[in-house]
Amino acid sequence: MDVTVRTAVEGDYDVVCRLFEASDRHNYELAPHAYRPPHAPARSRDYLTQAIAGDAGSLLVAELGGDVVGIARVAVGAQPTMTAGILAQVGYLYIDERVRRQGIGTALLEGCHGWIRAHDGRRIYLPVLAGDAVALAFFRRFDYADRADIDCLLLADIDATPDATTRDAVAQDYDAVCALHDETTQFHHDLAPHDYAKPQSPTLEPERFAYYVGADAASVLVAERDDAIVGIVQARVVPSGVYAGGRYGSVTALHVSQSCRGGGVGSALMQRCHQWFRERDVPRVQLRVIHENAGARGFYERLGYGPLFLDLARSLGDADADS
Repeated sequence: MDVTVRTAVEGDYDVVCRLFEASDRHNYELAPHAYRPPHAPARSRDYLTQAIAGDAGSLLVAELGGDVVGIARVAVGAQPTMTAGILAQVGYLYIDERVRRQGIGTALLEGCHGWIRAHDGRRIYLPVLAGDAVALAFFRRFDYADRADIDCLLLADIDATPDATTRDAVAQDYDAVCALHDETTQFHHDLAPHDYAKPQSPTLEPERFAYYVGADAASVLVAERDDAIVGIVQARVVPSGVYAGGRYGSVTALHVSQSCRGGGVGSALMQRCHQWFRERDVPRVQLRVIHENAGARGFYERLGYGPLFLDLARSLGDADADS
């Protein structure tokens, strides 16, 4: 039987929910420290409505013999710090176990690629659980390559006593914070120019900095030496309906001035970061480290972080069509 891929509609809600529940169960079995146990309904009707309503994302389904047997989320968005400009993400690609090995996953992934091309996406990032060997092998057959680790740490496992030289940023810190943010953006471009665009200062817009300084669920943390800011890190609480605890902590843009590296500044910032999350009842922190950044990978490993996902990527050229 032929496989048909199309955009989901409201009438697909019940079967889509069953497939999401099966996907959630699979993820929970592989990573119970990160995911909550599956429940029904796995997604609300509002979730489906929002997933299919906008131009920036969609939910695709695969049909076999008139029955919906597979799902995939797809989205695109502008990201000026990345070389591709418009990035795409594929997630929650899941096929009913009873009908696997019939080309349904291939058809659904090709449908995702077609949707992304139609929305001007040029590079796809796709997180896969590090322990899901079958899924990793599947995507690698379609030229997806390992680009980064998405590591996580359970905060209950570590001591998070903050260091006195670290604090939350205030509005007056903008110039110093922005200079360090420019440095880390340049560092990533130099390390992986195929992924990261050449930065244009300021890489941290005043409006975004103001949001981090003024929000309870986000912050820029800074480290000081001799009254000068020598390190920064961004922390944000991300709500989630599928992760344990209903939320997780996101850490980005950790950067220490070159002259102060090796002196414990990065560790002090991460301790402050962990304490900040604990104060907001966040059970787990995750962060992304590109494979070229060997120093950062070793640093986070020493702090107790371990891989949760592998972030795979591939590019889609104008003439790059799936056969």
